[in-house]
Amino acid sequence: MNILLIVPSLPKQEAIVLYLDEVTTKIDQAITQKQIIQLKEYKQSLINNVVTGKVRVAS
Repeated sequence: MNILLIVPSLPKQEAIVLYLDEVTTKIDQAITQKQIIQLKEYKQSLINNVVTGKVRVAS
């Protein structure tokens, strides 16, 4: 069985790797930023629940 395989040149492969590194870094930063926002919202919600007495704090 013969399979035709097309492989980009080394410079094109390197360009692809650089592009993917850049894009995945941006995605990672976006995910991290979203997690920070969610944690801040959770923190505020928890503070509000403690202040209003919805959650008891053990002493």
